[in-house]
Amino acid sequence: MRSTTRRSSTDAVVHAIGQRVYVNRVGSGLAQVGLMNEQGTMPVGMLADGAEVMVVAWKPQGATGTRYRVRCTSDGLEGWLAAANLRRTRTAPPPVVPEPPAKPAAGSVAPAARDGKPRFGGR
Repeated sequence: MRSTTRRSSTDAVVHAIGQRVYVNRVGSGLAQVGLMNEQGTMPVGMLADGAEVMVVAWKPQGATGTRYRVRCTSDGLEGWLAAANLRRTRTAPPPVVPEPPAKPAAGSVAPAARDGKPRFGGR
């Protein structure tokens, strides 16, 4: 069994069959994720955020994203999850907070070009 994780050209995480990964709740709301049937129309169970599962199959879905068939390691329940509902660590990483842009020093003005007009991005 191969258990590597790699990045695809779209920068999405790709999980190998046989790899153990964890359920990832996306957004706020319930701390559980619905495990779906193959058609994605009916839930077959619910998994808690951070539950360990093993990837047993995958199915590319084009613009709607890849889905993975997973088996819960605690009770053997199987179903399908979207790629966004899987992560490599048991606990979710902290949210990334972007740094605010640096403010110009007080009284500074963007330099003017030689023709007297402000440069691109200047005021």
